[in-house]
Amino acid sequence: MTPYLVLIGGGIFAAALFIGGIVAIIASLRSKNKAEESGGWPAVVGVITNAIIKKNVSSDSDGYTRTTYAPQIEYQYSVASQEFIGNRITFGMTKTYGSKKKAEEAMASYPINARVNVFYDPQNPSDAVLDRKAGGFMAGIIGGVVLILISVCVVCPILGGYAVNAFQ
Repeated sequence: MTPYLVLIGGGIFAAALFIGGIVAIIASLRSKNKAEESGGWPAVVGVITNAIIKKNVSSDSDGYTRTTYAPQIEYQYSVASQEFIGNRITFGMTKTYGSKKKAEEAMASYPINARVNVFYDPQNPSDAVLDRKAGGFMAGIIGGVVLILISVCVVCPILGGYAVNAFQ
């Protein structure tokens, strides 16, 4: 019975890694496509209404603690006399920094009450961005490929061991 539990558990683990890799790649490609699509979007002038740096502390099972900082902004803009509030700087992943100072440097472009160009989807004006690029595109692609490769590395020994045991 134990070989079957290893096969099932390993298979579930490998499948989760594989699916995670596929999702990461698809999300990255969608962000890249959206960034390219936004090249034709019109721009309006908006105003930064809120700008903070979010601190995130995470710990692993060994007790190692990692702190990251992510700029978060909010801006207000108007399209056809309708007010909108946006919070997306780029498409894709939010960039995080290992030091508060670097996050503050990134936020320097977005002080409260600053006037900024807001690019919006003319078909859906609530869909807006300040910088028409895909944040974290390569990280998402590389991460997805790594997850898929790890899943293959998990599956191969399990299947090999199962095959050897099955033919004995």
